[in-house]
Amino acid sequence: MSEMTDILKEARRRLNEATTKTNGSFPWETPELTRENAGPLEAMCALLEEMAALRQQVSDTILEYFDGGLPEDAVGFFHPFIIGEPDPLVEALKATGDDEAEERAWRLRAQLASLGYEVGKKPSCATPITLDNERKNYDRRQLRA
Repeated sequence: MSEMTDILKEARRRLNEATTKTNGSFPWETPELTRENAGPLEAMCALLEEMAALRQQVSDTILEYFDGGLPEDAVGFFHPFIIGEPDPLVEALKATGDDEAEERAWRLRAQLASLGYEVGKKPSCATPITLDNERKNYDRRQLRA
């Protein structure tokens, strides 16, 4: 069974909402219904993908126009149109199958901040942590002792 994408989840949510508003009901959450075998579900997924692509295009165009950064007087106006980079902590938690990745990432960051730490990208000049590098560091420490 394949992992359900965010687009598919959103499509099912919207179809459930629309069906409920018309006093009907249809089991859009049924796993057997996929993009391939349910026309309205495929149409909703395609529409959501087009919307996401358009939003990304608008964001990219605005950032390109301003050379990657918004002037201070334009931030308030353009901020809603800018799509930020994906949060690597959320992405890592999602990759583990965590259904509450965003909430858990927020709580984890808050706890780390309270301890004086933060999650950030390591500098590109940093030596990667690998078993071989750790062995070399251990050997050097032993030679100095």
